[in-house]
Amino acid sequence: MQNRNLMDLFNKTVLGLFVMLSINGYTQKAYIGGTENLPVINANSHELLNTIYGFSSQLRWLQSSSDHSTIYGGTVFYQTVLNLYKIDAATDEIIIQKPVQWTVLDLEISDDDQFLFHHNGTSVFRVDANSLEMIDSIYTGKVLVYIEYFDNNTIYAASTERIYKLDYFTHSITDSIVLGTFQNPAEMALNADQTKLFIYKSSTPLTLWVADLATMTIENTVSLSGMIGSSGDLILSPDGNYLYVTSTGSTTLNGSIRVLNTSDMTTVADIEKDYGLGVMSFSPEGDLWIPNNTSQSITILDTEDFTIKDVIETNPYSNGPFNVAFGTTNTGLAQDATNPSIEISPNPVTHYLHLRSTDLENQTKFSVYNLQMQVLFEENIYDSDFNFDMSEYPVGVYMIVVESVKHKEVRKIIKK
Repeated sequence: MQNRNLMDLFNKTVLGLFVMLSINGYTQKAYIGGTENLPVINANSHELLNTIYGFSSQLRWLQSSSDHSTIYGGTVFYQTVLNLYKIDAATDEIIIQKPVQWTVLDLEISDDDQFLFHHNGTSVFRVDANSLEMIDSIYTGKVLVYIEYFDNNTIYAASTERIYKLDYFTHSITDSIVLGTFQNPAEMALNADQTKLFIYKSSTPLTLWVADLATMTIENTVSLSGMIGSSGDLILSPDGNYLYVTSTGSTTLNGSIRVLNTSDMTTVADIEKDYGLGVMSFSPEGDLWIPNNTSQSITILDTEDFTIKDVIETNPYSNGPFNVAFGTTNTGLAQDATNPSIEISPNPVTHYLHLRSTDLENQTKFSVYNLQMQVLFEENIYDSDFNFDMSEYPVGVYMIVVESVKHKEVRKIIKK
């Protein structure tokens, strides 16, 4: 499901930095996907803030834009009308709804927020995230179970026998990884530098496959023995160091959350959870939210010490939940949003980030933040043409802050 590579996870935690930089009040919100209505809770106090109505079917797939100002949703099951939805997180209003072909079986958003990708049984659709109009699609002729976003022109799609590489330049399958007959992959995730693909296999014992994308071959298998039930979900941590994997448990035994070190695939922690299944999401603060559609609850895992921080009972307002997206009522920062005197380019950046200003003041501070609210670089600058070397920074999303007595300019920069 939904954007498991590092860049996506960085994008999904932009609000964490907003907390530091915003001078206005805001409410950090969690949208609980499951029923035909969409409950919205305060992500900190867990109290119900709102319920959004007007969906055509069960809203199981949710995604948020990188600045958490927009929530996208897709409906499932074979109803008369199935839709994609675009929701304003500031007002909780449905901005756009567009009919889609069949059910939305997965939903991915591009790193630059330009595109949505979803699939039905055999095709993967690319959609304009602004208008929700379909741009194009790739028909595979295969029964697809999950997709994984790589970049705006490449999607990996899993069937019961293979992982297919889909190319939107040629609108075709360009390569595949053989899994074997009916191996039933249950979710995928890219590693931090997008060279490996983790594939979760429903088997006995549960197994992870590690595929090398350069050779399109399986290079390693990792047994998840001891995890009870069938495969659940997997997600990569924002720093790329850990892979979180869940199992469903059984009617008599609880499932578990296993934390693996991505450098050597060794187990770091095993945490018991109650029986059920849901798609995990990282909150802007870095906690891991794990929905459980059976017990109608959300487990919140502290990713600092791998302990369960809290459990939210969702049964009063959600028949589910299946996944969570995060939004905020505050869609702006304390910044000069259209300050023409400051140019920061290029974006995306691969090497040098160039800052040009006609209005630098004494002690103008240039700062780089990651999306765990950590200052990576900070320096007072005086030169109207300033170059900052980002070549050694990992791929991901960063916030650049240029601040003086009179101005504060905040920019989201994508490092390729």
